[in-house]
Amino acid sequence: MEPTSTMIDHSNLEEYADPLAYDVENTLDEEGDYFLARAAHYGGPVLDVACGTGRLTIPLARLGLRCVGVDVVEAMLAEARRKSEGLPITYLRADARTLALDEQFGFALMTGHAFQAFLSDDDQRAVLAAIHRHLRPGGGLVFENRNPAARVLSPDGHVDWERSYQTADGAWVDAHAITRFDPTTSILHVDQHRVVRATGEVHRSRIALRYCDDAHTRRLLADVGLRVVAVHGDWFGGPVTPTCGDFIYVCERA
Repeated sequence: MEPTSTMIDHSNLEEYADPLAYDVENTLDEEGDYFLARAAHYGGPVLDVACGTGRLTIPLARLGLRCVGVDVVEAMLAEARRKSEGLPITYLRADARTLALDEQFGFALMTGHAFQAFLSDDDQRAVLAAIHRHLRPGGGLVFENRNPAARVLSPDGHVDWERSYQTADGAWVDAHAITRFDPTTSILHVDQHRVVRATGEVHRSRIALRYCDDAHTRRLLADVGLRVVAVHGDWFGGPVTPTCGDFIYVCERA
């Protein structure tokens, strides 16, 4: 998912350089049951776009569904392969915008807010079109997009969040993120700092995320022929509200 514009001065992949740290910080919570239920409804095979370390690919395969996981970060795929031994999963390193597989799928997913890491209409339209090409008629796609109205998007850099956690080897890490929103591009620039408490070692990563409202996202979906069949405001299937954290889209190929 290398950027195709000059809107950022980094690869937008720094956050994924350490797969083990990623897994510690990104556990599978309520969204797990949500995606498993949709996969059971649509059936396999399953295409997991921006699959990372297999956070959802693995539980889907454990349902007996054959899965293909696609990501651009080889280190994440290597960890996914290590964790997936014996499961019906194929992992591929590929750019989701230009994905070309000789197969169609019953269900596709794109989670972890990966959709927001595509930073322009052209990029977001390209990834949705690629997924559309790989869905069989009636096949479903589920992905989430943060609600821009549910948080403060400030052009002035400020500490957006702070937290501490313990790694697998017992080290404590104090982390915080400084964010800055560019209203001309609708991109939130996130500069994350993780400090190992015992040593003072600092790990920095940057990520850029595009914020689109519901109407804009629906236009992109319509452009590529994906029909929205439901939008939920939480992982329990609740309604969309002005303050809901996410728009969760359930789409189908006609």
